[in-house]
Amino acid sequence: MNRILGITFIFLAFIGSSAEAFDWGVEAYITTIEPTFAPKYINIQIDRAIGSCAAGSWLTWNGSGNNDTERWDNNRAVLGAMLTAQVSRTRVRLYGSNSGCRIEFIHILQN
Repeated sequence: MNRILGITFIFLAFIGSSAEAFDWGVEAYITTIEPTFAPKYINIQIDRAIGSCAAGSWLTWNGSGNNDTERWDNNRAVLGAMLTAQVSRTRVRLYGSNSGCRIEFIHILQN
């Protein structure tokens, strides 16, 4: 019985640490989108400070995927969502890393 509890505890500890792989989370409005380097990556600015990234800092979305094609397709889709959120003044929820002001997750919220 103790062995099962120990294994369960270790399993839950790993789940908790991987689920919190970001340094900050915030709800904000996108004020600026810098698509010059798309589809490789996308830079944005939001209306508030987050973590060690001051308000007006460039935040970077690097895309996700197993290869360049998948990451570039992901960046195109996220760029479309970011443009829609900016134009419609819809809040976004961002989670990210202080290192390089990098965005890890983005959610478009309902107005």
